[in-house]
Amino acid sequence: MVPVKILFNFCAVGLIAMTSVHAFTEAQADAVAMETVENVVFGVSALSNDETIDRVMDVHTPKNGEKVGRPSLILLHGNPGDKPYPGDRQHGFRDIATYFTQRGYVCFVVAWDLQQGHDKAFAPIEMAVIHIRENAARYGVAPNRIGVLGGSYGSRQGCTLATANFVSKKARVQACVMWAGGMSYPADCDKDDAPILLTYGTADRWYVQVKGILENLNRGNVCHAYFELKDGGHCFPMETILAFDKKQIEIIEDFLAIHLMAKKDTYLKMLHITTEGKGRIEIGEGPSYGMYPTGSRVTITALPAPGYQFLEWREDIVSKLPKADVLMNSNKQITAAFTPTAKMN
Repeated sequence: MVPVKILFNFCAVGLIAMTSVHAFTEAQADAVAMETVENVVFGVSALSNDETIDRVMDVHTPKNGEKVGRPSLILLHGNPGDKPYPGDRQHGFRDIATYFTQRGYVCFVVAWDLQQGHDKAFAPIEMAVIHIRENAARYGVAPNRIGVLGGSYGSRQGCTLATANFVSKKARVQACVMWAGGMSYPADCDKDDAPILLTYGTADRWYVQVKGILENLNRGNVCHAYFELKDGGHCFPMETILAFDKKQIEIIEDFLAIHLMAKKDTYLKMLHITTEGKGRIEIGEGPSYGMYPTGSRVTITALPAPGYQFLEWREDIVSKLPKADVLMNSNKQITAAFTPTAKMN
């Protein structure tokens, strides 16, 4: 599915004030107690010189509320550069961890590095997810409600968790936020991948990747959404995000709530369209391509490829007309079916 337009100036959209999820005020959030344990060992890696190293992460846990079955969020920092093992860069993600811990997530900020090269950098991250899932009771989390949010190169690693075919089933996540990152294995995208939210600032020098990433997600029928922050830079710190434009973090929050908390009262609703046969979909604008305000209407148009004709819409829309309006009063799953022209005669 290809959006009609992917350049949004969020300030011009004129959204009403957030209710539901965002009714949780900053004052309330500040009152939520959080417990932090740094450098928790989740595994051991063998180095090329036959030595070993402990792999570590910081664990941020809400002190209040339920102690079991909570959603978890793995946070992956950007390129660690020439930092020595274990890097300590995970401590810099504490502001983001605090934001989501205050909203009910157990956050795991995983330290990873490039000391053994790019090809071996992913293994400790996969190891961390497996550890969290196998020790879900210890951390008070649900093993089937694990998400990942990565920044920059960490976003690329998070996307690998969500899409790459070689990733162990035990290391699969249920939602992925790609925050200004790229994609390592575009050919591996398919409809069984975790839902993905891609977010970029238009002033980011890596913004040129956006078009290709969206094309790959569309081609693979991956459930996804895209939000673009006008004039935004590369992976703002949380303080800058909240000062510059809160809509980015609020969209991330709703996206994760839908897929990890199964919340029905989110301000935004998810629209996921898949295709059968050869054709593409044009989708009307919204604050975030793929996510729309509750109660809004979105126009979708089926455009068959040469030699094909539109057959019908299926699932949450049943129609044989190529253009349809979707009422976003809930999360929607829609399939556009195309068939070779010869079969229509």
